[in-house]
Amino acid sequence: MAEHYIGLTPHALIRRRRLQEAAEHIRVDPAVSLSPVAAAHGFSDQAHFAREFQRFLGQTPREYQTQVRIGNGSQIS
Repeated sequence: MAEHYIGLTPHALIRRRRLQEAAEHIRVDPAVSLSPVAAAHGFSDQAHFAREFQRFLGQTPREYQTQVRIGNGSQIS
């Protein structure tokens, strides 16, 4: 039903939200290690987190973190 109304499956909605929260986590604490960010947002390991992050947000978590550190972190919604 969710897919019919908003175009995404429930699984895709949950995954998208987890990635948004992970990006926010990195924005709030740009010095954070990425492994705990992955675990805190329900990813089984950092490699899985990195693949999903890049697939949906267009850059790796490390690239995003570097952008945030130099002041170019975009707001991901």
